Amino acid sequence: MAEPPPDDTTEEAPSDHLRMQWKLLEMGRRAGETVWVPRGDQKRLRDGYAVNGFERQFAAGLDTEKRYVENIDVVWKEEFRIDGAFEIEHSTAIYSGLLRFADLTTVAPNTLYPMFIVAPAERRQQVAQQLGRPTFQRLRLSEKVRYLSYEAVDEVDKFFGESAAGLSIDVMVGKSEKLACA
Repeated sequence: MAEPPPDDTTEEAPSDHLRMQWKLLEMGRRAGETVWVPRGDQKRLRDGYAVNGFERQFAAGLDTEKRYVENIDVVWKEEFRIDGAFEIEHSTAIYSGLLRFADLTTVAPNTLYPMFIVAPAERRQQVAQQLGRPTFQRLRLSEKVRYLSYEAVDEVDKFFGESAAGLSIDVMVGKSEKLACA
């Protein structure tokens, strides 16, 4: 998918975090998913990329309290079922995204959908280090959370372009990696 220019109403280019959020949102929509982004990010996405195709109100399933999901950067859903959750960590502390996933794992221990920390390649080792924290080890987050580099997201996006044929959460899992705790 071609990178759209920022909307004329913004004075500066959208951040890398917002760009990744937009790409994941668009890929989720092309994959046939309902896509959620936090309310606080919806305006930035509309202003920066003229996007409106996301769920306006998070509809949680029976096994998930919405307050533990509604602040995750991007969620791919089908009705009330979550198919994948993405936390983008560009410049913020990686443990903040992992903490959201830890909360989610605690309130919904039978969570089977993939959870991704999305970050630039140079932050890969930091993700592995944070997964080694005692709290995250106790919850076995390294078995549930996958690392997805910006470069991998860009690669998937470039490969599929505007096409939706074959694009799915399984493709994202295939491009991601499980990290051993450092």
